[in-house]
Amino acid sequence: MGAGLPAGPDRARELKSLQPTAARLGLRSQDQLHRLATSTTWDDASLRRILVKQADALVGGPDAVLVVDDTALPKQGKRSVGVARQYCGCLDKRATCRVLMSLTLAKDKVPVPVGLRDQVCQMLDRRRRSLR
Repeated sequence: MGAGLPAGPDRARELKSLQPTAARLGLRSQDQLHRLATSTTWDDASLRRILVKQADALVGGPDAVLVVDDTALPKQGKRSVGVARQYCGCLDKRATCRVLMSLTLAKDKVPVPVGLRDQVCQMLDRRRRSLR
């Protein structure tokens, strides 16, 4: 776990608030951490490029397979963004859930995840670009 962050299930409840985490990291206030956690403008393109290069070095080649998969996360309530009544594989029935898309590079029995994206984020990104 990161330097200064609590480890173990008994300390996990301290992470529910930004104040103890900010104090443990030596930040003067929780504002910096709050901005980091709630920012929707992270540009992770350079990090994704590095991840893909590393995955290709580990399991790439002509025998590698790119696996695209959807993962439905069951949700409760009707106020969550991006929640819809749809098929949820882990429940094996239609339910209120949110969908994530994953991208994995695999070779033989070794899978290396290279991407995970929330469908709502993709929809919002497309809409944001169309409004420019």
